[in-house]
Amino acid sequence: MVVFDRILNKVTQISGIESPIILGRYIFETVRPNIKLNEGELKNRDYLVPSVSNIGTLTINSEKNKLIFQENDLISESLSSLIIHSLFDVSEELKYTDDTLDLKEINILLRNFDKKLEISEFELFLKNNLNHIEEVCRMPSYHLKREITKLDVSRAKRVPVKAINYLAAHTEDWSRRRIGSVEPRKILSEIIDYDLEIYENKVSSSLIDKLLAYFNHRMVIEIDVIDSFITNIELIIESRKAISSNEKKYWYKKLDKDYKALGKAVDSIEQSRIKIQLLKEFVTSIQMRLLKLRKCELYLATTKSKNTVSQTLKRTNLFDNHQHYRNVKILWDRFHTKELFNPYQRSEENQKVVNSFIDYSWVLVFSALFQIGYNNVKKVNDFSFIIINEKIPHLPLIRLIKNEQQIIEIFIDKLEQLTFIPIPATKDNSEAYPNKIKNRYYFTISGSNEREDIIKISPTDINSEAQISKILFNLILKTYTETYLYKLNSQSISKFKILNAWLKKNNSLILDIGNNDKIDYWINRKLNKYELKDIDTVIREQKQNLSARSDIRATESLELEQLEKVLKINSMEHFEKYDTCISCSVNNQSNFTANYHGGFKYKCHNRGCEVEYGFTDKSVFYKVPDYLIIKNNLSKTNDTITENVMLNAFGFENI
Repeated sequence: MVVFDRILNKVTQISGIESPIILGRYIFETVRPNIKLNEGELKNRDYLVPSVSNIGTLTINSEKNKLIFQENDLISESLSSLIIHSLFDVSEELKYTDDTLDLKEINILLRNFDKKLEISEFELFLKNNLNHIEEVCRMPSYHLKREITKLDVSRAKRVPVKAINYLAAHTEDWSRRRIGSVEPRKILSEIIDYDLEIYENKVSSSLIDKLLAYFNHRMVIEIDVIDSFITNIELIIESRKAISSNEKKYWYKKLDKDYKALGKAVDSIEQSRIKIQLLKEFVTSIQMRLLKLRKCELYLATTKSKNTVSQTLKRTNLFDNHQHYRNVKILWDRFHTKELFNPYQRSEENQKVVNSFIDYSWVLVFSALFQIGYNNVKKVNDFSFIIINEKIPHLPLIRLIKNEQQIIEIFIDKLEQLTFIPIPATKDNSEAYPNKIKNRYYFTISGSNEREDIIKISPTDINSEAQISKILFNLILKTYTETYLYKLNSQSISKFKILNAWLKKNNSLILDIGNNDKIDYWINRKLNKYELKDIDTVIREQKQNLSARSDIRATESLELEQLEKVLKINSMEHFEKYDTCISCSVNNQSNFTANYHGGFKYKCHNRGCEVEYGFTDKSVFYKVPDYLIIKNNLSKTNDTITENVMLNAFGFENI
């Protein structure tokens, strides 16, 4: 049986699976009837997913194999994560999107969190009835354990009635006789133990643990996530208010689309901040009360054993007749009124998690392409698209594909290939990924602080789309600028000595990048008016030279005419497309500087644009006009200038 390893991008045997398994790493290549995943039927292109917690099973020919998965916040027992619901929403919208351009309208950021800022009915009910748990802990019920044993007289504290009869019959326990009585040496003693470990008390202490886990989850997975998201929104709003300030610590210059996508969150930011503060105070107060109960005698006595609620303990009538215990039982029942999933249902839910993350990544890539001007989409099939930038017609054509392994591939004018592999991991496990491979990137929920090719994307990360746009734009700009050089037919030129010599003399116009004495000419700019006159003279001399030769052929004359056309017309048309700014589309030949460190530089003088881009012998570059000012302002702060800070500082323009 084989599966496809999406991280290593290769087929592997089941025996070769690396444990613990990263969610979304392995996808089944084939399906056979003798194989079951998590006790359920295996479907075409299913992933290896767990069924309960981080454990799954794979049954092959009735032989059951245990699968252990890496911890993942997306597949916890409670799928109430805001991130999960946002991924599900995006995936659902994608299913009903007929026109690909409608993907622009899909909100890729955290959504529907307003209701999570409200105190739920259950939480209010709990607060109003928490005093019953506190009263149970203050005055718990118990079983009295009575034990009668023989002790030295000095150690006996409680003497039962039958101790006298026992002493009369056991003279060996006498110390000495007295007139009318005896002095005992040992005597029966009654020991009474208050046993708190009864069923109802077990339920009470277990409920304390479960409520604490609930509120910890509420704080970490919901409240803290929303709080961080709201903080980012506040920074964007404040930065927009002070956009002219050069001393702004964070210089957020976000896209209008990002700002609009925040929608209601932006409009109600003040109310959201008040709500989240009140909610934090509410949850914290309950947590403190529950933590205090963990120190009580009842909790300490009933949690000595690991079992939460022992089924061997006999029930009493406390839940029926005792006011406080009766309310504890009501709380227990209210807390557990939730839908229960069997292992197969949980497995199906985890399949949905992986597919939703891949759909989310697919929408993000489309959205990133839209942001850099690629909006003419031609659908080849459901998983293959051709996308063109109509704003600048000469930019490379993009072919976008999602293959059978759910890996996103981008082909740029058949010159470059870019690969995005969505893996919904929530833990940074960089060592599981191969060494960095050119133009291959991994999308995860966690990202990596050490690897640039492992990118964090999440509905809570406002920069997810900007990071993908940056990668795409860098490669598109590289393809665009590298095709700026116009290749000449070096084999033809070598036949014509006069033309060859003139070209070599004009080294500001021609780059000879041939190796081992091989001529390889590239023209790097348009001919100026003086060079156009020169080329007429050179071509005329070359024709005269050809006519003086006895072995001249008509094909060589025709070839010379073609070279003249290439130099005077074709190359001219080729370079004209680089007279247009790729940022604002203004056409101005004077903005262009040729032979800039082995490449070229375009500096736009259009007011409001003023970008610089091009390439040198080292790399491609793209700069916004206030690049140095912003960088200088950031360096004045004590904060470390991380990639995330830089993205926030420059927004989309610093691609």
